Amino acid sequence: MIGNLRVGGILQIKHIRNGRQIAKYRKHNDVTDSGLQYICRTMFQAGTYSPYKDWYMGLIDSAAYSGVANDDLMPIHTGWAEFEDYSEAARQAWVPTLLSSPATFSNASACEFTIDAAGDVKGMFIASDDTLGGTAGFLWATAVFGSAIEVLNADVFRCQYELTASR
Repeated sequence: MIGNLRVGGILQIKHIRNGRQIAKYRKHNDVTDSGLQYICRTMFQAGTYSPYKDWYMGLIDSAAYSGVANDDLMPIHTGWAEFEDYSEAARQAWVPTLLSSPATFSNASACEFTIDAAGDVKGMFIASDDTLGGTAGFLWATAVFGSAIEVLNADVFRCQYELTASR
């Protein structure tokens, strides 16, 4: 049997202002090169890599954004910085639940970010460390929007991320 493994995800954000949804965004994500290598190494190099069991969602700032790259890592991603202007003390836990066979996962509860300063959000990322603004851990994926999303103090982002592996 010949087949191709495809891995990717979809980010969905509900943008809430003054208790009302003002917009909804949907974007396919890019899995980093290290994310693809991580899948293979975790599966096929026993004892070499231990799987991360906790994943966290963060936001990408539009300020000084020049791009994401397949070879981005949490410690080194020169084209973007994390958007940190939200009131939660840490990145939000992405807790995947199996939705369907063979392999589609999503967070049952939305990751919620309460914005505490006006700014522009360019996208999101999934990483293995919850430290707001931190550079430790493993960068799984990024997703960016064609244009930045303007946010105001007290806006809320409710984020769902669906990950699918298929052939």
